[in-house]
Amino acid sequence: MADARSVLHLLNPATGDSEQVLPPVATVEQVSPVLDDAGDLQRYDLSFYDTNLPRKENQPPQPYAADRLRRACS
Repeated sequence: MADARSVLHLLNPATGDSEQVLPPVATVEQVSPVLDDAGDLQRYDLSFYDTNLPRKENQPPQPYAADRLRRACS
């Protein structure tokens, strides 16, 4: 399950209760949080890389609202 900020939670399948918060989506190399001047999350930028090393972006980073990123990556 993902909350409104796309933070994933490990669920107990029997009860549906949140058991553990998983690492934030911003720990993924291709995801960069974009914050406003107050430090509040505005959106995430999602980068796309080719498969060759060293990796290079093959298009500009795409902006995603926090609640939209989880649908884009599923």
